[in-house]
Order: sequence, then C-alpha cells, then structure tokens
Amino acid sequence: MDDIMNNIGDMGNMDSMDSMEQVDPMEGLEVYFAAKSPRELTDELIKRVDSYYRHLETTGLLRKLQKSYDRYYGSSTSGMYNSSADVASGGEQGELSLVRINHYRNLVQHLLVMTTSNRPALECKSINSDVKSLSQTTLGSGILEYYMRDKRLERCAKIACLHGILYGEGYIHMRWDTNLGEAYGVSLDTQEIMTEGDIKFTNPMGPLDVVKDSNLNSQEENLWYIVVERVNKYDLAAQYPEKAKDILNVGKAKKRFTQDEILPNLSPENEQIPTYRFYHKPTSAVKEGREFLYLESGLWLFDGPLAYKKLPGGLPLFRMSPDQYDGSPFGYTNAWDLLGMCEVYDALNSTVVSNQLTFGVQSITVPKGHDITYQQLAGGMNLIEFDPELGKPEALDLTKTPQEIFLYIKDLKEEMETLSGISSVNRGNPEASLKSGAALALVSSQAVQFNSGLQGEYTVLLEDVGLGVLKMIQSFSHTKRAASIAGKSRQYMVKYFSGEDLENINRVIIELTNPMSQTIAGRVEIARDLLQIPGVIKSPEQYLQVVNTGRLEPMIEGLESSLLNIRQENELLAEGKPIRAIVTEPHREHIISHGSVLSNPDVKNDGKAVSNILNHIQEHIQILATADPVLLGLLGQQSLQVPSAPPDGKSSASEVKATGERSSMSAPQPSLPSMPRNPGNNNERYDPERGM
Repeated sequence: MDDIMNNIGDMGNMDSMDSMEQVDPMEGLEVYFAAKSPRELTDELIKRVDSYYRHLETTGLLRKLQKSYDRYYGSSTSGMYNSSADVASGGEQGELSLVRINHYRNLVQHLLVMTTSNRPALECKSINSDVKSLSQTTLGSGILEYYMRDKRLERCAKIACLHGILYGEGYIHMRWDTNLGEAYGVSLDTQEIMTEGDIKFTNPMGPLDVVKDSNLNSQEENLWYIVVERVNKYDLAAQYPEKAKDILNVGKAKKRFTQDEILPNLSPENEQIPTYRFYHKPTSAVKEGREFLYLESGLWLFDGPLAYKKLPGGLPLFRMSPDQYDGSPFGYTNAWDLLGMCEVYDALNSTVVSNQLTFGVQSITVPKGHDITYQQLAGGMNLIEFDPELGKPEALDLTKTPQEIFLYIKDLKEEMETLSGISSVNRGNPEASLKSGAALALVSSQAVQFNSGLQGEYTVLLEDVGLGVLKMIQSFSHTKRAASIAGKSRQYMVKYFSGEDLENINRVIIELTNPMSQTIAGRVEIARDLLQIPGVIKSPEQYLQVVNTGRLEPMIEGLESSLLNIRQENELLAEGKPIRAIVTEPHREHIISHGSVLSNPDVKNDGKAVSNILNHIQEHIQILATADPVLLGLLGQQSLQVPSAPPDGKSSASEVKATGERSSMSAPQPSLPSMPRNPGNNNERYDPERGM
C-alpha cells in the first residue's frame, strides 16, 4: 500500500512539474505580419505597398490605368500624345499635325449616365414586423435619403461608378470622423469642444489608391486593404500634436512610388501629403482585426482594433467592378478595349489633318525659264500670258487622301460603339436605316441590356453602402441628433435619433425609380393618375402641393400614419392592454385588422386578450352606430344609424338634408305608387272597379 501511495505521489509531482514547464506552442514561430508591433508593421506595410505598385507596373496594369486617365481627360501626362484641347506638332521636323478626338470620354459618359440616371430609392428592411421595427425602417429610409442628398453620398456613388468604368475598380471609403457633426458639449479633461461625429465619404482612385494582396485568386479572398489618402499635413499635425514635428517634416522624407508619379499633374510640392490607412478583418491570427495609420516616412500615428466589424464585408471600404480578372483580385472594364482603337483613330485623323493643313494652300508648278511672276498669280480674274513652248503654270494638288482612310475611320467609330455597347442611337446620331420609333427603341434597349451587369454592380454598391451607413450610425452615434431629414410632411415620426433607434434594421434594398418620378412634370402626371383612384387625393390642396413642390408624400402620409397606428394597437390589444377608439379613426379598417389578431392561436387562447379585442371592436361599431352621420360622411365613412321613416315610406327632407344621401344599409323598401286623382270628380282617387 505504501508503494502504491508513493507512486501516486510521484505521479502528482510529475504533473506539477509538467504544468510548470508548459510553454506557449506558438513561441518561436513566425508572427503574422498584421499581428506585429507598430514599428515592425510599418516596415512590413511599406514593403508591401512598394511590391504592389511594382506588380502594377510589371503586369502592364499601371499603363492601362494611366492611358485610361489620359484618354478620358484629354490630357497627355505621359508625353506621348497631345491634349484634346490642342493641335500639336509631331514628326522629326514638326511636319505632322496631331489631333485627338475624344470619343473615349463620350462613350464612358454614356455608360455612366445609362447606369446612374435612374435615381436609386433606398428602402430599409427590419428583422421583425412590429411597429417599432417598421417605424425604424421608415426613419432609416429617411436617414439614407438625407445622406444621399445632403451629404453627397449619391455623388460619391457616381464617382465610384466612373472609376469602375475607367480603372476596373471603383471604391467608396467611409469612416467615422469624430471632428464632424454638431457640437454638443465641452470635455472636462481637455476643455475641447466635443462634436457628435459623422460619416466621412471619400473616393479612392481605384487600384491606384487601394493597395491589396496581388497574389490572391479573387477579390473575395482579400483580408486587408491599405487606403491611400491625401490630407493637409497641418490638419494632421493638429490631430496628433505629440507627433506634430515629425508630421510637418514628412515632405523631406524619401519620395516613394505613389499616385504622384502615376499622375504627374498632382504636384507633391504642397501641404497635401499621402497617408496610409491599413484595415485588416478579424481572423484567427488577428482576433479583433486591426486599423493602423502611418506615413510613407515610416511614422505611425494610430493603432487599434477594427471598429467596423458590423459593416457589410467587415471593412469600411466598398468596391464595384464592371468585371473581374479570373485568378486575380483585380477588376476589368470594357473601356480598356477601346484604348488601342482610340490611338489608331487619332493617328488616322492626324494623317488627314496633316495632309490638309500642309497642302491645303495649293502650290503652282511652272516650267523652267518661264517669265510668270508670283504677282500675276495673286488675286483672281488675272490675265496670264505664257509661252506655249515653255508651257503653262499648273496647280500641284497634294491634298488628296485615300478613300480607304475615311472608310476605316468610320469603321473604327462603329467598332468602338459595338465594343462599349453604346449604339449610335444612344449617342443621338442614329443610322439612316433606323427610321421607325420601334427600331430606335429596340436598339436603345439592347444597349441597356448589354450594360445591365454594370447596373447590377452599382445597385449592390448602393445597398452595401446604405446598410453600412446605418450600421455605422448604430455603432458610433450615441447622442441624439435632429432628424429634420424626415421633412415637415412626416412630423408624426421621430424627430431625434441615435444609434439605438436603428437597431432593428438588418438590410437595405435598392429600387431604381422611374426617371419620370424624379421630375415635377412626371410627378404631376402621377398625381393625375392617383386622382382616378377614390380616396387617395382627398383635397385640392394635396394636388396643388404636388404641382408646386413635386412631392408625393402629402398624399400618402395620412394613410402611412394610420397603418402604423393600427399595427401598434394590434400589438397592445394582443398584450391585453385596453385601447380607446375615437370617432375620427377609419373604423372599418380598424375592425378588420383587429379581428385578424384573433387568428393567432396564442392570442385566441388568452381569454383576457380575446375579451379586450372584442370589446375594442364593439367600441368601433358603437361609434359607427351613434356618431354624427354628418361627421362620418365627411370622413368618408358610412353610418350604421337607421333613420326613422315616415308612414308613407319617404325620407323626411330634414333627414336627406342632414345626411346628404340615403344610407344604403337603412333605406326603406319602396312603396307602391299612389293612384291618380280625377280632377273632374272632386279630386277623388281613381276607382278601378267603377272605372272612375
């Protein structure tokens, strides 16, 4: 027994020794780059940025981006082509006239307008269908409309779409800026004014401003981004006063390969300096994610966990791309297919222009030994004598250009339209063969269908950004802020909101509206259609308001408010809480909707709730039976009162005058007509038996 106990004791000692000697299994292994210290992470990110731009250069993608920029803006940053605003000289001795006809910009603009012309209508969806959730979705839709309109979010979305067409990728970068918003107090510690904070939107310039892992097979695999932004270094120094001296000296740092070299017209000799903001999603290697801000000099300014985990995709960067390179995280755009054709188009037009400008003024050939002076050739109506033996002067015609050049110029233009999906009809220059309106409409609709993929990407971008706006407000807006965004026509809604007021919204969907509904004339036409629907427009004032302001909300605000009120009453009645009915409510709708609550088995088995609901329904019926028929008539409701009929079955004049019309529910049965009276027989009634 003692031996056994000693063995057990030895085993216990071994366990205690093992626990003391336990080591971290990750110790000594290489650390994931995003989990390194700020100093090490800065060096690693600088290397990755340089590697990324070298990848763009070696793969030829950088050249495409630069050419697309040059073509669209008619510029010549590379020095190889002239600007579209000039006729430049070329050739070894300046003998050529170089012109640039910017079809590229025109085609891209048509693609952009075709994609973004229908103004998006953002609609919020909630987790539940209770009144609180529905009220939040209405408020959320108003907030999104406010950000789209007043905060220029729609403009940012259009710029992202343009960048997608030009550079294969367009982005919206949104982050919470504590320096924005209204002031609401003063810090007790620093005595600085505290502001509400708000969302800041920017548009990184496609792949030039968004660095990512170029070794991935698809965009979806990407776990991190580095967003390059140019900010005023004096503002940046004020935000980080402890590092202000180093920030102000950043202009003396080593110049790196950034957008300033790609686009030379962006001069680095100013107060704007590039900042690099690194985002990493939460992963097993980086539990809380990471946000890291540094400068190209190696100075880091901010380091912390990622605060945007609730946003769609987990990062505050939203991307749209017309198409995708297979096996690559980079996007692709059909616009790049036009770049080479644009060069050929400009070269052929330059040939024609050079020929015409050089030889447009005719030269005269004369035989040797002639006695004709140039004064004789000047002007018109000149009599020129010449020696037949020496020959006559002749014009040297060098302006003739081969017809094949003009035909090919035309073919190139048509090819560019075909590749871009923009027909001559969309550009306002239809072919002569397209004469009927049906043919023109068909060609135009085919262009829209061809570019439907781009429109789909734009829609997804807006949905993600819209949900991101609400999620960001939920996460960061802790103070009540004015909700004047809802407009005066929706005063029944919440006037102040914070993040808590949007907690039930989980989705945003986009409905691209009819362009007609975005114009006053179109809305007036819609209002006229609504006039044909009984009960929608209840007063001339509502119609005139649509005509004067173009707003349709006044027509539906009453109905919307009434439906929310009925839903809220249903919830309270199901909980057994008493609700009072009032005479001005739409009683029929209340009765039908409250009755539907009883279809819920849980409510149906609750005697208190059933009694409460039936009593409330009976109260609505009682109001219809006892309320003033005149008031109910003005409200568009039918009274249940049965008017007393006189002995002859006719309604009294006072009753008809009071009600305006006889109720169909209380109308008496028609009586037989009275027999006629004989004026020759003392006005006695006609007796059919006597015949008189």
